[in-house]
Amino acid sequence: MRALTCAYLLVKRMKECLLTMPLFTVNPVPPYLIVEGCSHSENCVLEVSHKDNLTCSLPGIRPKVKLELHVLSASQSATISFLKNDMTTSSNDFTFDVSLVSHFHISGVLGSVVELQCKVTESDASLFNISRNIVVRFIKDSSVPANTTPDTIKTTKKRYLWFLWFLWFLALPVMVIIVLVYKWKSAKETHSKDSQSKIKASPDEIQQMVPVLETTPKDINDEKQMFISQLKKKYEVLYESIQPIPYIKDRLYCVEKIFVEGGLQIFDESLKQWKQINSHEELFGHISKNTTICIIEGEPGYGKSTLTLRLAYDWCNPEKSTCLSNVDLFILLQLRQLAGVESIYRAIRRFLLPSDSSLREEDIKDILDTCKNVVVLFDGYDEYNFESDNVDIMRIIKYEMFQDFQILVTTRSSFLLPKRLPRTEKMRLSGFDRKARRSYIQRAVVGGDNKSLAAKVEKHLENNPILNDLCQVPLLFVVFAHMTHEREDFTTLNSVTRFFRYMVSTFHSHMRAKLSEKEAKQYQLLESKHQKLNKVAFEALRRKTKNIVWRKEELLNTLGQENYNMLYHTGILVEEEILDISDNSHISISEHIQYRTQVRFYHKLFCEWYAAHYICDYVKESPSTSIGQFLRTFDPYDLQYVYRFACGLNKKVAKLIIEYLMTRYDSNKFAILCILEHTGSFDDIQEVIHRLCNEGVIISETDTQLLQRSTIQLLEIASRIEVVVKYVKFHNSISSVDNSSRNIILRSGLSFSKNIRVEAIAIDLDNRDMTAKELEDLLLFSSSCRGLGLLSLDCCLPPRFLDFSTFESNLIERSFTVEWQLTDSCPTFVLDLQTGRWQNSKTKEELTQEYYKILRVTFSGIDQKRKRTPESDKLKVKEMRATLRKLSDA
Repeated sequence: MRALTCAYLLVKRMKECLLTMPLFTVNPVPPYLIVEGCSHSENCVLEVSHKDNLTCSLPGIRPKVKLELHVLSASQSATISFLKNDMTTSSNDFTFDVSLVSHFHISGVLGSVVELQCKVTESDASLFNISRNIVVRFIKDSSVPANTTPDTIKTTKKRYLWFLWFLWFLALPVMVIIVLVYKWKSAKETHSKDSQSKIKASPDEIQQMVPVLETTPKDINDEKQMFISQLKKKYEVLYESIQPIPYIKDRLYCVEKIFVEGGLQIFDESLKQWKQINSHEELFGHISKNTTICIIEGEPGYGKSTLTLRLAYDWCNPEKSTCLSNVDLFILLQLRQLAGVESIYRAIRRFLLPSDSSLREEDIKDILDTCKNVVVLFDGYDEYNFESDNVDIMRIIKYEMFQDFQILVTTRSSFLLPKRLPRTEKMRLSGFDRKARRSYIQRAVVGGDNKSLAAKVEKHLENNPILNDLCQVPLLFVVFAHMTHEREDFTTLNSVTRFFRYMVSTFHSHMRAKLSEKEAKQYQLLESKHQKLNKVAFEALRRKTKNIVWRKEELLNTLGQENYNMLYHTGILVEEEILDISDNSHISISEHIQYRTQVRFYHKLFCEWYAAHYICDYVKESPSTSIGQFLRTFDPYDLQYVYRFACGLNKKVAKLIIEYLMTRYDSNKFAILCILEHTGSFDDIQEVIHRLCNEGVIISETDTQLLQRSTIQLLEIASRIEVVVKYVKFHNSISSVDNSSRNIILRSGLSFSKNIRVEAIAIDLDNRDMTAKELEDLLLFSSSCRGLGLLSLDCCLPPRFLDFSTFESNLIERSFTVEWQLTDSCPTFVLDLQTGRWQNSKTKEELTQEYYKILRVTFSGIDQKRKRTPESDKLKVKEMRATLRKLSDA
């Protein structure tokens, strides 16, 4: 008995000694704050009533710490009142379980959103810098039961604590006996157990370290249902937490409320042209059964990621949409997050399932193997950072894995997949038309039947054609629509640079409005000091991998705390929490599985905006001979906005960049866009305009309306400074000719003026018949076009003759040539403007009815898949120039 008493005193003394050691720290397990009602995903959204409470806890921590809950934004402090905070701490041997229950009252209207933060108090933050952001949304009122009062809760807690103490005193003697027996047995064993103080794990054991709260299901169907449930909860967090405007953090939107049907097209391989799809719900109906991979292309800001969230919503809510109602599993992965993750199963486990899920990578593989109808969607291939093709993502894209699944990949139009596979189809997002823009305003901006703001927005766009073109980009229009009722200075927004500068300044002005006068002045000083961010953005885009995601700690050290906080609260930078499972076998268990915060730009366009500032600073200070080498790593097809922003920011830099683009293969259209970003007089770039006009321009049906308008504006500028355009080619882009104004009307609705001075015009109808009316209208336009010497018809079959008896006399008086060649092997025919008949250009023989029939048979057999290439265009230019020289000599 005396030995037991001594052992008890010894154990008690050791415990007291350890508990008073200030340097003895233990990380909580799990290593993050637990919020009741939330899985530990990147966003925590809770629906609450007027009077409610929130519980956050840290189990297994040492030393004892305090928790606090506070409002993140000072502007929201009036919306919520904290009634009381109940802090409880329980001891478990050498660690503590800390819990905070905060009771609050929300005074806002239904739908009000408040962003809170639960964290370790400042006094303990030096030991544990742990915090968790929570968004609470007021959705309903509730009455508190009459018998639920603070006194009854307090009495219940006291009884519970007394019961726990009673159990402790009962268990203490048993624990002492167990300790003595264990000591006696361990004395006979070797010291091999000593190594257990530092547990090491192999990569195969890492998955076993994930906290498991339930036993592993034995039935594959149970596992499948669990997997589906966890996927849907993850997707719900994503599609319920959309922020159209970064600085409006207190209002989150569901994708179903703001998604509108923009332009969605599919490429018809047989006709070699794009066909319109009326709705995203028809997307899978247009995909061939033999297609395995569908590529969804889109320019920056065209809504690729929003479309993926809408598809996730449709899968989670089959009763509201039939788009994915027959799909067993829908896997959505954002490729920007998957750097260094080789296994698709690990990617799903790490980024789509909660940390406490009992499903392992092997279970996920088994589930996928049993499913027949699976859709896998990879979002953002252009942002995917991979070092080799030896990863599952690339195997899937190359049709080496998941061959029975439907694979969708979103990417920028200029950043296509490595090689085209036979079982691949292409779709593209073509932007917002007027109907889509009106729909978005009604759904997401004003709601209800408020038509005045919608009319106001449309009026602003009609008064500014350049702004109207820019707002075909959904991202730019969304920002414009939400800001249009606040400012009226839209007349100067005639380039993408000015629009983006306006947008960024509005973000900052909203942030300053929330600060005191002293804080606002300090904030304004920080706005202009973004040189470090410029370099970070530039280096990210310059790398081949184009990794535009950073660890929070890394970016904090680079930018500094003040700058980082400013960019984060403004909404330019966005934080995301991801589960990080390490493969390092030389670290402890708690370090193997951790949540870490990664940071990205709100949109990649912001990264390109700040990178353009860095380029401007560099080009200004560098010799012109080194600029080409410096810019070589920036492909204008992939990063056109970097070049356009840089040209809009500094006109001296613009001249050097435009000259560089002119030396690149087939970069003329980017040079045109950059010229229109150029500010001030065009005197310093007249030489560049001369060169562009001398090489000729192409206006294609595939060009955006902004590019078409920019091209026409460039030609009008050239005509004003007396520069003659060598040739203009219309590739299937003409709709009609306005007989009253004698101008060409393009399919986009734009007008090509007869006053533009051009020597030759080529019309490419993309292998279709030309009607007599079309030819007559083109002849009327040509007769009014200044300086036109040649009208060439390509890839078409015009009528055999025209009746000139009704034509105006000036058509016959004009000395211009109309030529037509069906194919390279056919002779060239010239239209006699006196008789309206086609003649062989060499023999001068008239085109007969018999030979015209032979040409029609030849035309019907032309390969419809013949593609226009830069080489064919250049060959056509040479032929047209040779014809012009002959005409000039004659």
